[in-house]
Amino acid sequence: LALGVNHVGKRPVDNGNTFDLPDHTLVDATVTYKFENDLNLRLKLENLTDERWYSGSFTSQSVFVGHGTQAQLAIDYRI
Repeated sequence: LALGVNHVGKRPVDNGNTFDLPDHTLVDATVTYKFENDLNLRLKLENLTDERWYSGSFTSQSVFVGHGTQAQLAIDYRI
């Protein structure tokens, strides 16, 4: 079991500091189950709280919205 928290503070978009992207906090979690025969099952959940966040921007008119809650399921097998 793994839990991660990533906080990004308010940050200016341009050199003139005319527009700021707001701060955000993302919470992620991963659960891994290890079978006896070199087989692992892993579930990764990103942005558990479905926080609205912005990954970047060129200007106040061009803002990139980050993803909502996402899940990824992986199966690993060691040969």
